[in-house]
Amino acid sequence: MAGTVDTAVVHLVRAGNDPAALERFLCSYARHPAGAPHRLVLLLKGFATRLPAELHGLLARVAHQRIDCPDRGYDVGSYCFAAERISQRIVLFLNSYSVLQGDRWLAKLLDAYHRTGVGLVGATGSNDSMSASLLRGFVDDHGLIRSDVIHRAMAIGLGIALRPAFPDFPNPHIRSNAFLLARTDFLALRPWLLRTKLDAWLFESGRASMTRRMQKRGLQVLVVGADGLGYPPEDWPRSMTFWQSHQQNLLIADNRTAAYQCAPEALRRVLQRRAWGTPMA
Repeated sequence: MAGTVDTAVVHLVRAGNDPAALERFLCSYARHPAGAPHRLVLLLKGFATRLPAELHGLLARVAHQRIDCPDRGYDVGSYCFAAERISQRIVLFLNSYSVLQGDRWLAKLLDAYHRTGVGLVGATGSNDSMSASLLRGFVDDHGLIRSDVIHRAMAIGLGIALRPAFPDFPNPHIRSNAFLLARTDFLALRPWLLRTKLDAWLFESGRASMTRRMQKRGLQVLVVGADGLGYPPEDWPRSMTFWQSHQQNLLIADNRTAAYQCAPEALRRVLQRRAWGTPMA
């Protein structure tokens, strides 16, 4: 992968995570050929000057470029830090929980990206609206809707407060767990402020999300499935990628898709309603 490589695959490695997350990614990276030339960039976030011995052993498994990143700015801020320090024209950003699900994963993303008029592709998308979800009931970290009066009142109040910042449902947006675009486009999209988790959510799914800003430029955004097809937003609810059925067409998994996969049926239906409005078959 030396020489003039046009694509960088940037995988975030956070000091606060269990090393098992990196091991899962590296095992999937070894198991599934990318199908396209690229430079693997491991973005090491928040580590002290000396890496743990276990991490050294994992990093030695694969040829890569290493970038050390300060522990601030959430995932999106870290991606901006990396984008300013690499030279490749196209970049695929993968969060720290990403796990590749099949062969030719990069080739499939690139094939969709290189279609005429496409500016952004991702492994998953959603129609979820943060404000609308809160107005429908308090949603905790597991996606459960809390029905007690206090939490519901808190959720409604927060949902009303956030309505100016987040579009109503449906709010199609590419999820930031795994997305590919031109490096210069990404740097042009970077938010002015990235101090809170809310800032990161706004970048992903707010009224000025990366998806909406690309669409305002007249560019298409596509979700790419394991089948290699690029799905426009109107087809995302039937793409069988994120929080649908058994997610059998998922190209790149993450902690949210894994949580859905392990969830009981009742919770799956809650998550399906949150992302798509009605439970999927």
